[in-house]
Amino acid sequence: MPENMLIFYKHAVLFIHFTAKGVINLSNSIRIGRIKGIDIELNYNWIVIFLLITYMFANYYFPTYFKDWPEWVYWAEGAFIAIMLFVSVLLHELSHSLVSRHFGIAVKKISLFIFGGTAYIERDADTPGKEFLIAIAGPLMSLFLAILFTVTSNILTLANASEMISAPLAYIGQMNIVLAVFNLFPAMPLDGGRILTALIWKIKKDRIYAAKIASASGTFFSYTLMMLGMLNILSGNILNGAWLIMIGVFLGQSAKASYQNSLFEKLFAGVLVKDIMTSPVVTVDMDMTASRLLKDFFFHYKHPFFPVLSEGRIAGVIMLKALKAVREEDMDKITVKQLFQPLDGSFIIAPEETAENALRRLSSNPLGRFLVMDEHGLLGILSKTDLIKYISMYNELHS
Repeated sequence: MPENMLIFYKHAVLFIHFTAKGVINLSNSIRIGRIKGIDIELNYNWIVIFLLITYMFANYYFPTYFKDWPEWVYWAEGAFIAIMLFVSVLLHELSHSLVSRHFGIAVKKISLFIFGGTAYIERDADTPGKEFLIAIAGPLMSLFLAILFTVTSNILTLANASEMISAPLAYIGQMNIVLAVFNLFPAMPLDGGRILTALIWKIKKDRIYAAKIASASGTFFSYTLMMLGMLNILSGNILNGAWLIMIGVFLGQSAKASYQNSLFEKLFAGVLVKDIMTSPVVTVDMDMTASRLLKDFFFHYKHPFFPVLSEGRIAGVIMLKALKAVREEDMDKITVKQLFQPLDGSFIIAPEETAENALRRLSSNPLGRFLVMDEHGLLGILSKTDLIKYISMYNELHS
């Protein structure tokens, strides 16, 4: 193995090691733009991948096949290919999003991350035909880009254009072919898994059954990738092996989640927040002391927070962690007014919102509950416990 490629391997393995240890945070994203009303987010780990791809092409690929290029060109070409990978994945996901919106399905955002990208589509399609068209849109875009870049590269080669122009375009074409083919594997959460779901749904007339088969296929595919990864590592190809294992783990988790989402959509069909919320709500007043709040409310009800009333209206919430800053000798002096957090949208959910959307929002809510409010004020509380109780009742009725 060339020395410069060995250095790249070492850097990549370190990245994978630190990622597994949680040193590199994969959860944070930045908003970089908006296309057709859809927010585009870039996860910070994409920046690391950008640097690694640039480094690989600048230090190994181009110096091996194009020895007479200046060194700065290697770096420029490497950065160009990394950027075009970003653009290719973005256009792939944007195709899914635009077809979804054509069918009246809202798309909140597109997020690009270490394993590619994903479009946050509000709900699944309501017919197998729509599901198929939404799923196939991404691979078709990738195939279009592959043809576009390959043909352009060949035309430039025939016109005796510099290899500095034609060579990277040819590689970008190949890259999009790989992107299209990989995504067409009939395994969730890949596009091929959604296509498989649509076909089985069309034949069996049962969307949940179709999702179950596609999810099982995704799980099998993920195990296959992890096994291939282990074989690569045992044969000395550490980078490829570790990468395959990481992708396999990610796909396995996503396959399971996709089936669960289908189940939840059926489970909560027609159910609104107001149907399953808890009411009436225990509230506290502004002038209540910290000692009484702790003893009579947090210890008694064991809730993570309570709504705070001011002149009969909700002013905010008081959290248990707010009491940590209060000294014991001040517990009878400090009041809720000095500790509460003013109301903001992160605590609120509308009574007409679907239970399915509430479940998605609760999964990212560290408190595990929302204030259910309309223009008239507080109506109730929705917590994970409310959803669990509903699921338990549903299972008992349908078992």
